[in-house]
Amino acid sequence: MKYNNTFSIGILVIAVVFCLLSYRSCSEYKEKYETNSVQIKTLQDLLKAKKESLSENQTTILVEKDTFEIQSLNKEIEHLQALVKKLQSIQKPKIITKVDTIIKEVIIKADDNIREAFYDFNGWAYGSIISYRDSTGISINIKNDLSIVHKKDKKGSYVEVFDKNPYTTTEAIRSYYKLNNKKPIIKRWGVGPNLSYGINYKGDFLPYVGIGIQYNLIHF
Repeated sequence: MKYNNTFSIGILVIAVVFCLLSYRSCSEYKEKYETNSVQIKTLQDLLKAKKESLSENQTTILVEKDTFEIQSLNKEIEHLQALVKKLQSIQKPKIITKVDTIIKEVIIKADDNIREAFYDFNGWAYGSIISYRDSTGISINIKNDLSIVHKKDKKGSYVEVFDKNPYTTTEAIRSYYKLNNKKPIIKRWGVGPNLSYGINYKGDFLPYVGIGIQYNLIHF
C-alpha cells in the first residue's frame, strides 16, 4: 500500500513539473512572437500636436512598446533633458499651426522684363520670387529644428516631437523602433541551502534540509 502511494505521489510531482515547464515554454514563445511582430511593423501613428508658449510645435506619437533604443541625430543633450523635466504627461489631441504673417517685399529692377522679390520668415522660411515676362520662378528654403523626447507614464509609452519652426506643421511621421531583445543569462546550476521533499533509500517520502549543488528547473 505504501509503495502505491509513493508511486502515485511521484507521478503527480512529475506531472506538475511538466505542466510548469510547458507553461513557461509557451510564455517565452508568445513573448518572442510579439517582439518580432513589433520589430517588423511600421508604426503609422496618430499625431497629437499643440502650440507651445515658446513657439514650438509639439507632436506626440503613441507607441506600442516601451523597450526601444534611442538613436540621437544631434548633440543637444542638455536641451532634451530640459524638455523632459518640463513635460510630464500626455496632452489631449489638438490640430495646430496658424500663421499670420505679412511678407515684406523688396523689389529690385534688373531690367524691363524681370521683377525679383525676396522674403524671409525670421530665418525659418526664406527665398525669392522672380517674375519674367512669360513665367515666374519661386525659390523656397525651409529650416527645421527638431527635438525628440521618449517618455512613459501609466498609459504607456509615447514620443514627443518638438519643431522650433513656427511656420511648419508635422502631419505624419513614419517611424521604426529597434527593440533591445537581449535577455540576462539565466544560470541553471547553483550552490546553496535548500529545503526539499524527496524519497529516501527506503522509498519513503520525507522533507529534508541541506546544502549542496543543484540544477534549477524553474525560476521565481
